Amino acid sequence: EGRLSEYDAETSEGSVTVAGAVAVTDLKGKARAYLATDQAVTTTGLLSLQALDNSDASATADGSATGSASTGVGVAVAINLAQAGGQAYLGGAGTISAHDVSVKAGRASRAGETPLADVFSAEAVSGATAGSVGVAGALALNVVDVTSSAVVQTGTTVAVGGGNASLTAENTTASTAIAKPEGEGAAAGSVGVG
Repeated sequence: EGRLSEYDAETSEGSVTVAGAVAVTDLKGKARAYLATDQAVTTTGLLSLQALDNSDASATADGSATGSASTGVGVAVAINLAQAGGQAYLGGAGTISAHDVSVKAGRASRAGETPLADVFSAEAVSGATAGSVGVAGALALNVVDVTSSAVVQTGTTVAVGGGNASLTAENTTASTAIAKPEGEGAAAGSVGVG
């Protein structure tokens, strides 16, 4: 409000209070573990590949505007953009030989997190208080692409000598988006829109 009054921001009804907030996160990450070779690979024990990921992202925008001006505008936009996950694979033209084979893409352990999940949250808070006209709006959005894959690629030969072979892909996400007003939203003496 101080900067607006410094520059004489006003309408015919009086001064203006404006607050706007934009928060954007852009997460791009993928864990990869692979064995891709055209040579023979042999082990007498367990051959294990693990691509483990645990990605979290949050965006919070507070656009609440309060003041004594005749017009108040408070708008907030919070957006999460996320691409994450894990990819584990065996590939190549060589023969891979082992007693046991385990290929896994999943969640990495994190202390205190139960269940294990990629967590994404967006929160936008809007509000406007003014003498005559108050306008407020909030948008909270998560755009999330999380994939996990565990594969033996086409053309790859895997020889399991007496043990077990397992391919495991796990993917768990938790996503919340909250767009809400601060207090009563838009409040004004004459007109409130929020």
